Amino acid sequence: MERDMDELGPTTTSWGSGAGEDVDVRALRRYNRLLGVLLDIGEWACIGLLPCVAVAAIWLVTQTNFENVVFYD
Repeated sequence: MERDMDELGPTTTSWGSGAGEDVDVRALRRYNRLLGVLLDIGEWACIGLLPCVAVAAIWLVTQTNFENVVFYD
């Protein structure tokens, strides 16, 4: 049963209606800064973990037998 978009009727949203009095802008800015810091930490963690994964993969391939590589990989 497909419905045509015209059958659904108009929809109402709060987009563009402005922030109400119940919105704490300072808290949202603090939250945005926190997310920015967490993003930076995550990026540096990925950059730091990539060499560790590469070294571990090289070690598994060169220093262990094939069963360990398959099991740990």
